[in-house]
Amino acid sequence: MADALGKKNITWESVKVKSDDGFTLTVFHLTGDENGPWTTSKSSVVFTSGLGGDSREFTATLPMSGEKPMAYQLGALGYDVWLANNSAALYSKEHDKYTADDREYWEMDWQKYGIYDTPAVVTEIQKRNGGKKVGYIGHSQGTSQVLAGMGIIPEWYDKNISTAVLLGPCVIPNEKYFHAYSKESWDFLNEHEIWAIGNSEGPSWDDNLALINVEGPQELKDIMNAVKDMVDVPVQAVAAFAQTSHSKRFMRYNPNWFEEENPKAPLMDYGLVREMKVAMFVGLWDNTCPVTYAQQMYENFGGEKTVTDWIVHPMHGHVPWGFANSAWFMDKLTTALDRNTN
Repeated sequence: MADALGKKNITWESVKVKSDDGFTLTVFHLTGDENGPWTTSKSSVVFTSGLGGDSREFTATLPMSGEKPMAYQLGALGYDVWLANNSAALYSKEHDKYTADDREYWEMDWQKYGIYDTPAVVTEIQKRNGGKKVGYIGHSQGTSQVLAGMGIIPEWYDKNISTAVLLGPCVIPNEKYFHAYSKESWDFLNEHEIWAIGNSEGPSWDDNLALINVEGPQELKDIMNAVKDMVDVPVQAVAAFAQTSHSKRFMRYNPNWFEEENPKAPLMDYGLVREMKVAMFVGLWDNTCPVTYAQQMYENFGGEKTVTDWIVHPMHGHVPWGFANSAWFMDKLTTALDRNTN
């Protein structure tokens, strides 16, 4: 992280946070730039990345971009900026009881992040900002986890989050990415104790990848080219997305999916929130989490009752939202953040 922040002359502090399920999470608090320390005059904001990502996502920009990353721009504008890292991601690997060699260490998904990781990080920020509500900015999986949290513990989110900014909101991803989620593939992964994709600690990912490519089901081999470069992705997190995709229901992860004739699980009704607000940034060309489901989300929220900002970019897909930093985007982002601050 020092390389990513240092190259842009950003100053920061590293803060350790304990989650209720035993992980020690690292959160980076951005404090200034080449012009000196930032003066906080606006709300606290925490960023959370997509699947297989970490806080470095928000220190990068797209090629040819002439602006600084959105997180840096917010800091310079007076926001209190924090970059989160979910359990088992880079910078958040320590657990009280388990190591990356243990199955239990990897038994997690983005639903868990929404009820353990995000609350732990926000609570730490509130210790420093006088207990004020915190703005949340998530990209891709970062939106999935906050939506899951809103559906499982809505009262907590109403009490502690002012606005959730959803960049490439994702509840039901495109099913074409999950054709390898079959009983044959699942049994193979379990038999060979492969609990994570691209894990940087624990069982060798290089060895596991070679094993898949030699002995694995063909559909699992086929998907490896798309995921082999991901880092520290729990297989269960991918399975949770696959289940929502196949069922077309935003539901809790079902560990017995392949044992049940018509597998289902309780829905996560993010529309249960009553006080917090939501801003949705949707790409018309998003083929990962299609705009059709974003429109359904808007309706499930009760429209303008909860969604104060509905932004559709006619040329955006899914990935670019994580690196958005144009003047147009920053104006929309700050407007959304400022609507519901206290």
